[in-house]
Amino acid sequence: MDVILDGRPVLGEVIGEDLQQILQFISKQFMAPDRSLREVLVNGRPYVEAEMGAPQAISRNSIKSLDIQTIAAKEMALHFLTSADPTLEALVQAAPAVAEMLRAGETQQANEKYLHLLNTLQLFLQMVEKSSDILGLDIEGTRIEETTSKASLDRLSDLVSQLLEAQDKADWLALADFLEFDLAPELQTWQKLLPLIAQETG
Repeated sequence: MDVILDGRPVLGEVIGEDLQQILQFISKQFMAPDRSLREVLVNGRPYVEAEMGAPQAISRNSIKSLDIQTIAAKEMALHFLTSADPTLEALVQAAPAVAEMLRAGETQQANEKYLHLLNTLQLFLQMVEKSSDILGLDIEGTRIEETTSKASLDRLSDLVSQLLEAQDKADWLALADFLEFDLAPELQTWQKLLPLIAQETG
């Protein structure tokens, strides 16, 4: 397996039985602490989980080459804060659409879109916290109307738990209500909060 990291061949043994383990090993052994993964090419193709499957499902034997590009953690955080609005808008549009499908009894189609929405939402929450830590931002102090970004972030985390609970119980009407009446408005709040947080970076 040929491994290229930021344009240079990785010399030395690369350990791991699947893509996830390999990337974790490379991150720990060959990347500077202030760098994060930006893009991974597997056998010349950009790795996209939705198309290629989870990283732990991609075996080492199937990987002939890896081309890894990294980005400075601060640069990644700044990029997230200034470019996350399209992701938020997609979530805002998806939440009531999935709710409508659930109420119409189209559970199979709704579940597929819901799982994508949930994965994107969880990634967004992780990136908000990670970016705030990297940039040393005071999200507790970022306020809009009657709430702070920290309070809204806590509500979003609670909503994820409620969504998962409703899903486990197959309570599709409750899941639909959470998506349309709780999640969508909270995400709209974040559409206003993100520009304010980005301003704190100077």
